[in-house]
Amino acid sequence: MDKETVRSKMLEITVYKAENSWLEPTEISDDSNLGTDIGLDSLDVTEIAMEAENAFDIVIFEREYSSNMTFGELVDLVYKKAK
Repeated sequence: MDKETVRSKMLEITVYKAENSWLEPTEISDDSNLGTDIGLDSLDVTEIAMEAENAFDIVIFEREYSSNMTFGELVDLVYKKAK
């Protein structure tokens, strides 16, 4: 699986979970902070991790993610586990 496929799916999941319904996928970059830029809290990020686990048949431990990470860091985490 290539990284762009992972990024695309994670973007879809993240936009769906974002509280800001006005948020467009094009507004999220790899440098976007999940908490401050996208508006996700720790529960939202946990739900995103769970969705990623289901979508990519992987296991992500709670200590591996937080609302303080960037979208790019999240994509990298999922990509490394999905390889």
